[in-house]
Amino acid sequence: MPALHVVFGAGQVGPLLARRLADAGRPVRLVRRGPHAADLGDVELARADASDPAAVAEAARGASVVYHCMNPSTYSAEAWSRELPRLQENLVAAARGA
Repeated sequence: MPALHVVFGAGQVGPLLARRLADAGRPVRLVRRGPHAADLGDVELARADASDPAAVAEAARGASVVYHCMNPSTYSAEAWSRELPRLQENLVAAARGA
């Protein structure tokens, strides 16, 4: 079975990356906090809040490769310094577990 690629973040970069991976024949799961706005064909769509370690671990389950394309919901230095470390820690722990 080909390696599962899990992309966290569905802003400007995540869906493009997921589509390119899928076009290259790789199984892909795209994870975002809210509902998905568009169908990406054979890309599996999943929802998880990256601030929840259990949800991130579940979304990353089975992954051989994990991509971090997330940003905090608010585009400010304050939000990034407050939120990004926790998102990163949760994602790294989930990738390690997968």
